[in-house]
Amino acid sequence: MKELTLVTGAPANGGSCVAHHEGRVVFVRYALPGERVRVRVTADRGSYWHAEVVEVLDPAPDRIASLCPIAGVSGAGCCDVAFATPEAARALKAQVVANQLERLGGHRWDGEAEPLSDAGPTGWRTRVRLDVGADRRPGFHRYHSDELVTDLRCAQLPPGMLDGLAESDWPPAAHLHVVVDDDGARHVVRTMRQGKRTATKVVEGGYEAVQRVGARSWQIPVTAFWQAHRGAAGVYSRLVADWADPRAGATAWDL
Repeated sequence: MKELTLVTGAPANGGSCVAHHEGRVVFVRYALPGERVRVRVTADRGSYWHAEVVEVLDPAPDRIASLCPIAGVSGAGCCDVAFATPEAARALKAQVVANQLERLGGHRWDGEAEPLSDAGPTGWRTRVRLDVGADRRPGFHRYHSDELVTDLRCAQLPPGMLDGLAESDWPPAAHLHVVVDDDGARHVVRTMRQGKRTATKVVEGGYEAVQRVGARSWQIPVTAFWQAHRGAAGVYSRLVADWADPRAGATAWDL
């Protein structure tokens, strides 16, 4: 694919920035606003292109060494803006939300994206799914690709969460669901399609994980949805309760 030198503009969803080339919009991944970058076009969508950074010629002040050792052009599709300071990354996300609200809903918002908790920019994820390739090794997908990255050092994960999994011999096309629950226990469940059914096997721990919000606790299947960020469920619960402002005897519906 062709290479271009561009100057990036506003942030877009998914860790990209908007640039322009001869009247065409180019969504540039792995760039920050205001950078001059050399990019490789990765997809032609007719009226717009997708591209990824090959070289940063003039870096933005907020660019740092990536917090994630496996994210990036040649790596996994995780940690979209690990190359920006945490403060800058939150500001970019706030700009994306503000743009969507105004463009799609006509609502002007000038709020800020706040940290969910004091967990920090790394080590906050408690649930993850790995896919197993033909070489029987688990990994993360590259961005919008079936290809796997078998280096499991994603910065979102706490130390030890995936210990021992890379060394095991897994069936090709299997999925590994890994959870560290609110009791600190690790659970590993393997699923894979067998004809029209999905076979499930508990490899470590149990099929259900303990999750807590406030004084309540639940047994949630490892393969089911729960907020991946260790602080998210509690923050959302408190926020909704604050907005709802329930009175004694009131009934709340969870939709």
